[in-house]
Amino acid sequence: MLLAVGYGFWRRFVEKPRRLEPNREAILILSLIAAIMVTDFAFDGFRFAKLAALDAGIRARGGVLAGWAHGGGLGIRAAIAAIDAGYHAFYWLQMLTVLTFLVLLPAGEHFHIVTALPTLFFARGEPGRRVPAVTSNG
Repeated sequence: MLLAVGYGFWRRFVEKPRRLEPNREAILILSLIAAIMVTDFAFDGFRFAKLAALDAGIRARGGVLAGWAHGGGLGIRAAIAAIDAGYHAFYWLQMLTVLTFLVLLPAGEHFHIVTALPTLFFARGEPGRRVPAVTSNG
């Protein structure tokens, strides 16, 4: 996800295609998505470090590579209180970021993210703007 967000920034600021006009809202949305991902990695890292400190970290790994790597970097070297503080801080920071994202989404031009799934679910069987087929009359 972070690679996709990075590519989005690359297209906006380096490639600059004509159809991507300067837009603060798009930059804000990309930044919020990146912040959600970074806080999730940090939260997972502190969670794994907390579980490792409680000698349960091996069971909690479960394939979450970025969080596990971050947690391994924190390890038991950090004080339990600092690990617990980071765990709670990044949890609430992520929740605040997600809620901010959800408040801004319906008010802007990116509301299609919310409406895409119901639109696809309730779509008619045939595309509405389809070019009619040419048939022979003979």
